[in-house]
Amino acid sequence: MRRRVGTSLYAGLLFTVLAAVSWATGQPFVFPSLGPSAFA
Repeated sequence: MRRRVGTSLYAGLLFTVLAAVSWATGQPFVFPSLGPSAFA
């Protein structure tokens, strides 16, 4: 259980960093595999 929480927090931190980069640059910053589903 403890490992799952740590993994979830780490993933959340990474997505937060990606969102901050996207917001700061004003450009969409989406993984190629997520792009088609996000913009469909």
